Amino acid sequence: MLNDLQAPIEHEEEIEEFRLEDEMLIKVGKEFADLQHCPTCGEARYKEGSADMRWHRDKRVETDDVLRHPADAEGWKHFDSEFSDFASDSRNVRLGLASDGFNPFGQMSTSYSMWPVVLLLYNLPPWKCMKETNFFMSLLISGPKSPGREIDVYLQPLIEELKELWTFGVRTYDSLTCQFFQLYAALLWMINDFPAYGDLSRWSTKAYQAFPICMGDRSSFGDTR
Repeated sequence: MLNDLQAPIEHEEEIEEFRLEDEMLIKVGKEFADLQHCPTCGEARYKEGSADMRWHRDKRVETDDVLRHPADAEGWKHFDSEFSDFASDSRNVRLGLASDGFNPFGQMSTSYSMWPVVLLLYNLPPWKCMKETNFFMSLLISGPKSPGREIDVYLQPLIEELKELWTFGVRTYDSLTCQFFQLYAALLWMINDFPAYGDLSRWSTKAYQAFPICMGDRSSFGDTR
C-alpha cells in the first residue's frame, strides 16, 4: 500500500528510471521528443496526479449545504480542526475503507465467501476518486465462510502500514514542485453494512444497545415474551 500511495506523485527511486526511459524514447523517435501527448491516443506524457492530490484544497468550490465531495462533509472538517498539522499539507492522503463479503457463485447452496477490503483515495476530484482504477484492493479474503470477527487477523498488516503512514509518513517526490516531502495518510471512516460494521469494529450489533449512535439514548426495548 505504501507504494500505491506514492504512485500518484512519484517514488524517489523511480525518478532516475523515468528519466532514462525518456532518453530512450527520444533516441528511438526524435520527431516525438518534444511532444507532451501521445500522437496516437492523446494520453499525457506526464501524469497529473500531483495536482489532483491537491484538488480538494486548491480547486474544490464549496457551497453551503451542498455535498459534492467528502471534503464538504462535517466529518472531514472536524478532522481538519482536530489535526491541523496534518491538514496543513493538502498532499497528505485521506482514505476511506470499504469492506463486505459476498458469494462469488451466486448460489445460497454453495458455501464460499469472498471478502474484499478496498481503500478509497479521497484527495482526488469526485470524478476520479470513485473510479475503480483509483481503488486500492488491499486485501481479498476468501474461504468456505466469512472471516467474521476474526477479520482483525487479516487486517493486521494493513493496520500496521496505516499506523506507519499516520505516525512517520513516507518520503515522496512531488513532480509538481520538484521537491521531496514527507507524505502522511489518515483513515477517515469505513463504508459497510451493519453486520460488517460489527465485524470490523467489534461492536455488538445484536445486543440491547446495538445501534452505536444512540448508545444510552436508545428507544429500544426487550421482548418479555
